[in-house]
Amino acid sequence: ISWRALKTLLTDPRLGGRTILVLLHSLEELFALPEPEHEAMLAALGGTARVLLHRLSDMNRLGTGPNRLGNLALLPHGADAPETPPYLRALAREDEIVIGCHGFFLPHKGIADLIAALPGLARSWPNLRLRLVNARFPNADSEAEIAHCLALARSLGVAGRIEFLTDFLPRARIASLLRGCDLVALPYRQSEDSASGALRAALASLVPVAATRVPLFEEAGDAVAWLTPDNPETLAEELSALLAAPERRRLLQAEASDWLAARDWGRTAERLHGMVSGLVATSRAETGFSNPLP
Repeated sequence: ISWRALKTLLTDPRLGGRTILVLLHSLEELFALPEPEHEAMLAALGGTARVLLHRLSDMNRLGTGPNRLGNLALLPHGADAPETPPYLRALAREDEIVIGCHGFFLPHKGIADLIAALPGLARSWPNLRLRLVNARFPNADSEAEIAHCLALARSLGVAGRIEFLTDFLPRARIASLLRGCDLVALPYRQSEDSASGALRAALASLVPVAATRVPLFEEAGDAVAWLTPDNPETLAEELSALLAAPERRRLLQAEASDWLAARDWGRTAERLHGMVSGLVATSRAETGFSNPLP
């Protein structure tokens, strides 16, 4: 929904008297609006019961300044919390090793950097291959990036080491493919979103995850190993060191399990239900409506 359409919806008189919550997944386009539209949008958001955000940095952006909102609440994006982690083995040089990747096949996902790092990785791990569980997105940028990465893989002589899985797959199939990896790498360059579904799918595999230190992934904390963005040579060195460190990978697996448990969809739902129930009860008390909540 566009910001203009959202403003029209929130200011429609037919919603008067209702308890309204708005969940914002990304703020970049909001702050890119012309000043009059930006102020009008903030005024419309300020008239709701709660504006829900995924991360503290977004809370700070909307909660400070002359047009700050006073109705903000933090609601972390939920995640699946599997019960049984895959076994993590110590890796020998001659072992067959799989590094996975996930997320839509778009330029900012750093997939080209991961392919460019493959020759360096193969020098230390001669039987290593990449599993790109990266679905094509329905736009020209995605098609161009897939073509670029295919050409790059051929030019580097590593096309035979790469699985290009660009179909939009069911979640269960994605989980199975990622759980068959020894490591999942998310070498993103940047993103305008406030929470990452790809990160959650990668962590939910309970395979160790390595990600570039970009704002989108800051919430992951100790649940991921941090990579340097935009540098394939450094990326190869960092991933190789992680493959050679079984205890480090096991620690990442444990941290990821705790991270997922704290964001389990059931807990997130309970938190949201409690918030909604409290807001509705307050509204009914103020208007004299005394029917009990279900």
